[in-house]
Amino acid sequence: METTPSSPIQDTALSPDPYTDGAATGVQSAVRRAVRGAHAAVDAIGRKLESTVDRFKAGADSATESIEEGGARLAELERGALGAARSTVRDYPLLAVGVGIAAGVVLGRLLPR
Repeated sequence: METTPSSPIQDTALSPDPYTDGAATGVQSAVRRAVRGAHAAVDAIGRKLESTVDRFKAGADSATESIEEGGARLAELERGALGAARSTVRDYPLLAVGVGIAAGVVLGRLLPR
């Protein structure tokens, strides 16, 4: 059976060394603290991001509601104006024809051919 001589590096790597074990423990402790700090930072960022997203969503919902209300008011004004125009044409048909002819003449002069 052949035996290989052991190197001093292998022997020291396997034997406990109070100096290197203490350093390794210190490094592990520092890594654990860094990981805990990173987790805390990520959690804090997540909470702030969630709050920001909620505020943005509330603002978007409010804007959507305002736009819908404005559209409804505009449609109501359009119906009112159309009703008033129809009523005026019925009450004053000759005036309506005259206004139509005048508008046609003005547009004909302003627009290029």
